[in-house]
Amino acid sequence: MRGFHSSAFKRAHETTEKITEGAKSFMPAIGVGVGVGTVVWYYYQQKLKTMRPNDIPGEQLSTHKQIAGTGGALLGQFKPLNQIHEHLCAFHFPADDMMRQVEAHHFCSCLNEDFRQCVIYDSPEPNAKLIGIEYLISEKLYKALADDEKKLWHSHQYEVRSGLLIAPRVAGVADRDLMSDVVKTYGKTIHTWQVDKFQLPVGEPQLMMAFTEDGQVNPDLVESRDRRLGVSTTEKRKDRASLPVETVPSKSEAWQTQGMKFGLQKTSFQKPHKPYSLPKT
Repeated sequence: MRGFHSSAFKRAHETTEKITEGAKSFMPAIGVGVGVGTVVWYYYQQKLKTMRPNDIPGEQLSTHKQIAGTGGALLGQFKPLNQIHEHLCAFHFPADDMMRQVEAHHFCSCLNEDFRQCVIYDSPEPNAKLIGIEYLISEKLYKALADDEKKLWHSHQYEVRSGLLIAPRVAGVADRDLMSDVVKTYGKTIHTWQVDKFQLPVGEPQLMMAFTEDGQVNPDLVESRDRRLGVSTTEKRKDRASLPVETVPSKSEAWQTQGMKFGLQKTSFQKPHKPYSLPKT
């Protein structure tokens, strides 16, 4: 982890883990399992009242699954997800169509000083849609990539300096510390759900890109995001004006001269020469 922001979130996470461990040993002793389940259900119901409705086809989530899902989260059973300490929000568009712009909420964990991995949702709400993933790497790692691979990545320099990329609820010194790190990174982003077109995650995965200059992003999207999250992109831009400006390699902006997209191809199918057998128990 790097700087105040990551350290603060790490300390908060460690404190939460201690509380959770204490709760695990305490609750069985006084037999409050049913009571906790009731509290969890009530909390979920209250949260539902503030969430935006989604348009996903399907039946409403049962009370049993509401309690089981929220209860599991309280008990800390999801170790990879428990390592998420950063929430970043920006806007993405397919590498062949800048008109299709979507809000993207990244929930990231830092595997080391040069590598972040993020799951992306269309909102920060509990019923948000999981729409993709993004890997963030340092400039050092980016420069070591093959030229053809570099074309799949984008720079975060403009996003950070313009204020478009934000960390909700992080401000002041903590925001500057975080963004002075992110501004030098490169991202590879895949969206598996085209939420601007479909109610379900259908179609081919999309290679996504980020904005590189003024006049590209739809201002209505920015205004809506800022109002809902209580931030000001304009103020963020002013606060970050002194961040260093680096030369962005042309390979990371190759999409601007020729759009790119994934496509399925017919190919030969490889299979084992002989059937695998399961281990004997």
